[in-house]
Amino acid sequence: KENVEINTKTGNNRGVCNYNNDANNVATYGRLYNFYAVVDSRNLCPTGWHAPSDNEWTTLLNYLGGDSAAGVLLKGFGNGTNTSGFTALAGGLRYSLDAYYGNMGSTCYFWSSTINNNNSAWEIILDNFSIGVVHTYGNKYNGESVRCLKD
Repeated sequence: KENVEINTKTGNNRGVCNYNNDANNVATYGRLYNFYAVVDSRNLCPTGWHAPSDNEWTTLLNYLGGDSAAGVLLKGFGNGTNTSGFTALAGGLRYSLDAYYGNMGSTCYFWSSTINNNNSAWEIILDNFSIGVVHTYGNKYNGESVRCLKD
């Protein structure tokens, strides 16, 4: 949603931000959200859309040949072919603990809506060089991209 301000936490752990606090990055890469914004009842996705669960990400990755092959098909950067039409861009992330921004242009991180434990939730990571996807979990306070899925 344009100009969504879901402030689920305060200070360095706010729910939404622009990479490097620069609005010029939004047109290309979108905004970065912490996990609390992803699961907030106000729904950061437009009506009729939702943040995908880890199972939904897994279904997509399996359809594209599994974690070891799907990355190159999803990426619109680096060694990506984007043959899936997904056009993942390397929007980087905002690290939770020190408010440091990193990896724009080389890596993208996409939240799922699935909790791993009290401190982390499931995500996928795509980088410049790998043809695969890292299917892992990240700190819930990290700022990461969200790709909404139609209901």
